[in-house]
This record gives sequence, structure tokens and C-alpha cells, in this order.
Amino acid sequence: MTTTRLAKPPRATGPNYRSYAELIDRQHVWPHDKLTIDEVLTLLAAHHTWPSDRKANSRRRGITAVLTWLNRQDGQGWHERWQNAHADRNLDWIGELVGDGTQGTVRSRNSVSSGLRSLLACRVLLPGYGFLDRFKNRALFDDIASMYGADTFDRMEKASKQMGLSDSQYSFARVAVVKTVLHTGRDADQLTVEDLLEHRAAVVAERQYSPNGIHAAWDLLIAVGVLPKVGTLREQLRIGQKSPEELVDRYPIQCRPIRDVLVRYIKERAPGLDYNSVRQLAASLANLFWLDIERHNPGIDSLHLPREVAEAWKHRLRYIDTDTGRRERDQYFSILVHVRGFYLDLQEWALEDPSWAPWVAPSPVRRGDTNGMSKIQRRASAVMHQRVRERLPMLPELIAAIETHHAAAEALLNAASAAELDAVFDHNGRRY
Repeated sequence: MTTTRLAKPPRATGPNYRSYAELIDRQHVWPHDKLTIDEVLTLLAAHHTWPSDRKANSRRRGITAVLTWLNRQDGQGWHERWQNAHADRNLDWIGELVGDGTQGTVRSRNSVSSGLRSLLACRVLLPGYGFLDRFKNRALFDDIASMYGADTFDRMEKASKQMGLSDSQYSFARVAVVKTVLHTGRDADQLTVEDLLEHRAAVVAERQYSPNGIHAAWDLLIAVGVLPKVGTLREQLRIGQKSPEELVDRYPIQCRPIRDVLVRYIKERAPGLDYNSVRQLAASLANLFWLDIERHNPGIDSLHLPREVAEAWKHRLRYIDTDTGRRERDQYFSILVHVRGFYLDLQEWALEDPSWAPWVAPSPVRRGDTNGMSKIQRRASAVMHQRVRERLPMLPELIAAIETHHAAAEALLNAASAAELDAVFDHNGRRY
């Protein structure tokens, strides 16, 4: 009989928030995409951001260097060539262009950066978020904010003050909006919900975390009327309650018929349970019971378990190996009750609905296996009661601290409310 410990459960797939990864592949192409190098230079030279002094020649060299490099890539337009060159992945290619410069390293890098600034500002190129996270050019961001939605950014700044955002929070939000404008080719007042979701999805896919300022940017664009009032970004991302199918499919069960009967069983039980209980039931049956049975008995496809298989599973279930050693599983009896209830329910339901009959089998959890459960429950209650007794003497101090904090915050709010906008005032020895 196999008595090895219960393997560590696999990490459940499916996050609590939607990724919107399907939006990452959206294509954004500007009408200048098919222009020749000479046509691009003519277009940019007529733009109001084009320098009128000697820097014009340097910028022209930078633009020519970038477009010549892109022209060597496969593709029908600048956007397709940019993607085929993998220009979003890193900035190493800029270093290669700089190395070929004839004006000296510093001036050549400035030429390339200046040329890129014009190409991006005039929407000849619509870069990905990977590039925008690495290409630090404040002048470019200022150009975009003034050229493609200055009024929107002004209203966003006013809304940020009304919402109580700090200067740094607004700065991050502004950068997030500018990057979205640069990538999509839309003006700030034309951005959509999908554009912001795409921005977040692209950064999360590459860096595993949300871009700075994206939540504040979402709120500000709603506040100024650019985005519809669809709630916060977090609410838009939240998946909410999963269906029984999704709960079971979080675990890679190999036997499809067993997977289907687990889903059907949980559907039958769900109307009489709260969602947390449904989640626990799915985890007990799909993960800690059947998935472990499959892992230690490859190819098994019947709920009628041999005695040695059932006993080995119960032994593995009972203990958890941690960094500090082996301990008994706190929820051991609860999981046994779930499994026993599953088998007994199938037996009872089969009397009225023959479709359950093929799954009727002796329960691997005997009545005696749950002896001692009431003792465990009393022990858990005793622990909770002891925790309350230990903390109760601290309650007056906690209340006093809360009241003191509340009074101080209220006094500061009153002092700030009485002050004029942008005024400086003193309160309790500090200047605000």
C-alpha cells in the first residue's frame, strides 16, 4: 500500500482578475505608415515641432538612421517593419545606430533620440508599451500631452485635485494616458475602455504587474467624461464568482467522465450553499481528493476505489509537510465529510434519478473515519475563545487610540477646509 505524503496541490489556474490578454494583439496603424523616407522627412519638416535652428540637421540624420534601419526589415509598412524588428523588446538597436554614427557618440545618440521623438510625435510609428516603458524622453511626453488633448489633460489635472490625488499620483496617471495615446494613435479625448485595458494587459504580460498610474488614469478619464461611468478599473477586472465548471477546471483532472460528474454534483449542491462553501467543496473533491488519487494511480477512471488506494489517500491527506516539519491537516475531517457526503448523495439520488446510478460506489470514507471530529471542533472553539480572552483587556486601549486618531484627523480636515485653495497653513506644529 502506498503511504507517501499528499503531494503539494497544484497552483489553481485562473486568476481572480481578468487579464484581457486578447486585446494585446490589436493593431493600430496611422495613415503615414506607407510613406517613403523622403515623404516622412517632408512631413516632419513641416510640423510645428520641427526645430528651426541647426538642430534640424541632427534630427534629420536621426530620422534617416531609424527609418533606414527599419527599411531593412521585412514588412509592408513602418508599423509591420517595427514589429518584425522586435523594436519594442529592448533599446539595444538604438545603441547599434549610435555606434554607426559619424558625429560622435553623444551627438549621434541625441540625433537618434531626437529623430525618434519626431517619428513618434507625428505618429509615423506607434510603438508598443515595452518600448515606451524603456524610452525615457520627457520632451516627447510633453509634446504628446500638448498636441493630442491639451484640454483633456488640463481637466484631468483639475479633477485630480478635486479627487485628492497627490502630484506624484497625477504624474503617473498622466504618463499612463500619454503612453496609451502614443500606442493607439488616438487623441486623449478619443481613448476607450479597451485602450486602457490593452495597456494594462500588455504590461502585465511582460512584467507581471500593472503599469504605474493606470488605475488613477482610469478614474480621471471617467471624471472628465472621456470614459463611460463603468466603475473602477478593479471592478472592471474582477471576475466575480466562478461557475462550478470553472471551479473544477482549476485543477487538471485527467478523467473527463469523473470531472463531469464532479461538476454536475457541485451544481446540484450549489443552490443550498453560499459561494465560499461551494469553493471549499470543489477544492475538497476535485483537488484534495480526486486529483491526488489520479496522481498516485495514473489511468484510474472509477469512483469505486480499491481499499489500499483509499487508505493510502487518507494517510496522505492527514498530514502536511512544512518547513518546520510535519503537522496534521486542520481541515482533515472536513474534507473527509465532503467526500463521504459526495458518495452518500450519489447513492440516495440514484434511487430517484437513474442517471446517477453508474457513479454509485462504496464510500472510501467509513463512518468511523470521522470519529474525533467533534473533539477537533471543540479544540478549535477553545482556541478562538482563548484568543478573545487574551485580546479583550486591550480593547479600551484600542478604542482610545481610534478616538484619538479620529479626533486628530477631524481637526486637520477642519483646518484644511478653512484654508484657501493653494494656501499654506499650520496645524499641530506642522506646515501643510
